[in-house]
Amino acid sequence: MRKQTLTLLSAILLSGMIFNKGVHAADSNPALLPLPIELVLNEQLTPVYDSIEGQQLYSASPQIVKVDGAEPGWDRKLIQNHEAVWFEIQTTDGDRWVHLQNPEFREDFYQHILLTEKESFYNDQTPGFRSAGSVSPQLLRVLYRVDGNYLIQTWLGYRWMRPQHPIIEDVQTYGANSSGMSFELTTTSPMFDSPDAGSHVAGWLAPQWFTSKIVWNDWFYVDTWDGPHWVNPKVGYPADLHSEETTLKLDETALVYEHPNKAARVLGSLAPQTINTFEHGGGWHHIHSSWLGDSWVYAVKQEQDPDAYVPPTKVEVKPI
Repeated sequence: MRKQTLTLLSAILLSGMIFNKGVHAADSNPALLPLPIELVLNEQLTPVYDSIEGQQLYSASPQIVKVDGAEPGWDRKLIQNHEAVWFEIQTTDGDRWVHLQNPEFREDFYQHILLTEKESFYNDQTPGFRSAGSVSPQLLRVLYRVDGNYLIQTWLGYRWMRPQHPIIEDVQTYGANSSGMSFELTTTSPMFDSPDAGSHVAGWLAPQWFTSKIVWNDWFYVDTWDGPHWVNPKVGYPADLHSEETTLKLDETALVYEHPNKAARVLGSLAPQTINTFEHGGGWHHIHSSWLGDSWVYAVKQEQDPDAYVPPTKVEVKPI
């Protein structure tokens, strides 16, 4: 009789747990974060429990585990209060619970930003709080963002940052299990400190293959002989470039660029004159300037300039 009573009580409690989960799913407060698919257990020993606030069964070594659920309001506890959160995980002996202060998720759970300058972070997103630390320009994991504030992962756990300098948002990253994205520089190409063809050229790279784990639009963050830099396969020397010392007559004022791309930084301008060039291709002319250094001028006849082409607004079809 006692066994039947306990069985009935367990069934009632189980029904209650299922009912509570259903109520939480229909909570009027919208979720701030989706339930993660996986957790990264990175402590040497993570206690594993039979239930929330329950009995510890054993400890788990560092590993990645599947997530089946979490305590109600887990995302708000983590984001707003920096509290430890209960997660229900899959184990070899059934579903168990872990209690994590600063849970780490797999790479695609985060958004990513790239800092361009040193920034401070804080324990709270409210302005006026004392800085808890700072980070140099680097790629950061972002757990949550709101009104210009970013909850980032730091060595102290999740902390708030309100960047005071330009940042690069929505950077695509490849996790530890991926080799990244491979691409080829088919011509000599400039490398930059930021993904902007108009920024300062940090150096030059010979044609070669690269693999990058950080990508933004058509830009790739790669390791080079000068440290990590940004490169773009579409920004480089013209494919038909060839060396030839010749002269170029400028009939009108011409802009002088740092590298052969109209998005490049403009170094100055040249008045109408005849100049010496030592290589050319694709309408670009490489020059030596006593006051601008090695630089580039774009000069091509109007009817031959692809950038000046205007497609017809109306096409008349004639039978053949």
